[in-house]
Amino acid sequence: MKSAVKKEKGKVDLFGERYRARAHQLSPRLRAVVSYINDNREVVLEHTAMEIATATQTSDATVVRAIQALGFAGLRELKQTMERWFGTSVTSAEKMRSTVTALSSDVNSSIDFVLEGHQRVCEVLSRADNRAAVAQAVALLSDARQVGIFGIGASGILAEYTARLFSRIGLPAYVMNRTGFSLAEQLIGLQRGDVLIMMGQKSPHREG
Repeated sequence: MKSAVKKEKGKVDLFGERYRARAHQLSPRLRAVVSYINDNREVVLEHTAMEIATATQTSDATVVRAIQALGFAGLRELKQTMERWFGTSVTSAEKMRSTVTALSSDVNSSIDFVLEGHQRVCEVLSRADNRAAVAQAVALLSDARQVGIFGIGASGILAEYTARLFSRIGLPAYVMNRTGFSLAEQLIGLQRGDVLIMMGQKSPHREG
């Protein structure tokens, strides 16, 4: 579904300007990525590079190269540019409220919503590249001395929960959930043989 992009007076569509000026100069794969982003701007705000790659049948590296070809440092800067263009965005709480309201009147729709979400995850995880990545991650974790899990804010909550799960199965784990010098102090705990997992939502943390 394409996003309706409305130009408001006084706002400069930086992405749109660069897209129109440079897209025709890109290779077919890079052009496919930037065209998808242009047509699905609101969706892209919630997507990772891997999710954009899945939607465009490319790789996350291709997504990053396409974004950089338009003059952005990376996906994070692109999202920040688009957020300024859109103005006030809908919060996660508002999105959840809207979803709950839409589904609360029909139990079958609610069931479909949950099942479709799990189905999409299974489809992505079952791809050959992701199966290989999962296998590699399991191999790294099985040989790990201990696991450091990084996350800030909402990601920090997920990091703490994940650390508890690892500890329950006998794999020592600790959380790195601070910023600045406090994060540097936590990083001192990393030693040879440790595995680092970085949690993130929407956009990568600056500290990452």
